[in-house]
Amino acid sequence: MKCSNNQNGYALVLVLIMITIFSLLFIMLAGNALTSYRQINMSEDNVQATTLAEMGVVHYHTLILNAMETVLEDPATAEEIQKRFEDKLEEFDDGATLTNEQKISILRGIIAEVWEEEVEIPTLTSNPIFVNEELQHSFDIDNDDVTVTGDDKGLKFTFVSKGSNNIKIVGLDTTINIPIDAFININIGNEEGDHGGDGTLPGDGTFDGSLITPPTGLQSCGNEEDTDCIYEGTIYIPRGQYSLNDSTLHVTESFLLDSNTNRFTNSLIYVEGEFTTKNMNRVTNLRLHVKEDATIDSNMNTFVNSIIEVLGSAIFKGNINNASNSIIYTSGNADFEGNNISFYNNSTIYAGGDVSMENVTIDHSSRVCVEGHLELSGNNISGQNFYANSSNLDIVNTNSDDFEANCGLFSGNDRDIITIYPEWDWGLLTPETNYNYSY
Repeated sequence: MKCSNNQNGYALVLVLIMITIFSLLFIMLAGNALTSYRQINMSEDNVQATTLAEMGVVHYHTLILNAMETVLEDPATAEEIQKRFEDKLEEFDDGATLTNEQKISILRGIIAEVWEEEVEIPTLTSNPIFVNEELQHSFDIDNDDVTVTGDDKGLKFTFVSKGSNNIKIVGLDTTINIPIDAFININIGNEEGDHGGDGTLPGDGTFDGSLITPPTGLQSCGNEEDTDCIYEGTIYIPRGQYSLNDSTLHVTESFLLDSNTNRFTNSLIYVEGEFTTKNMNRVTNLRLHVKEDATIDSNMNTFVNSIIEVLGSAIFKGNINNASNSIIYTSGNADFEGNNISFYNNSTIYAGGDVSMENVTIDHSSRVCVEGHLELSGNNISGQNFYANSSNLDIVNTNSDDFEANCGLFSGNDRDIITIYPEWDWGLLTPETNYNYSY
């Protein structure tokens, strides 16, 4: 019997086995590749949706700051805080003595309380807001789910920002803290009305150019940028920024600032010549005495618990917004050339000459006193305590007896012990934002 050795049959079987193995490997690799592809797409979708949700947080943060700015710019807010603070203090027994720290604690709680009542919860211009309408990429914040709570530290806005790339939706549970300290400085003075620097208020309190006395015992300045010293000659500061904090400076000639003055706080400046500057933002607890003329070339956006005393004439070319518990005194004429002037909380403008003003608002506790002619213009003139020798408007009281009764004296005891005021430097605002990612 003849045996057959068929090698072709074995080769065929081997080929089939190899094809099967490679097919299985291909299927496994293809499956892994498909899974990886899907995971990459899902990850990309998550990243896109999360980025869109974060854009919603940034957008809503801006809306919150705008809402807070509206509250701070409303004089009624400060008046309501002051009223509630005074009412709260009256609740304590006459014999009870509160420390400044206790008063500040009470005041902080009232600030947060009023803010919470007055701030309007922001709404988006549309729901959702499309970042890319063609791709249907958007973010959304449901206004009904936004909550605002307050404590002595400030306000908390909580909401969910949802981002969508039309495939995946990601929600960010967000809390934005708006601290009181980012917007408000709470200053403590004393019952004598002292508010920084070395000078003293006059004993009789008359408006005669001696509200601020010259400092004594100062050492000589080494250069124009030194403080807490007496400078012999004229100081000239070129363009840039200039700040004076917790300092006493006596200049024997003129003080010329060709710069944007960002901050004068807790300081006394005594100038025996002229004084000029650009803007004077964030002026707090300042006493500025100028023996000759003064020119402030731009805005004063914060003017609180301060005195500017000019023995010559003065020109204020910009706006003076929300002045509080402060005095502007000029022996000569005063021109207020800005189109928005507002004085609150026991503030006074007193001029020995003529005064021109446009769009001026004074509250019931403040006054404008002009020994010469008071020229008022503009469509926004509000207040009842305008006194002058003569004026173009009937709103001004020109009775000499009333002028003497209401403008003759300045009482340091009228000044607030605790003064609140807005900080308008938004760059200082760094609210804490906490994200909890939910998918």
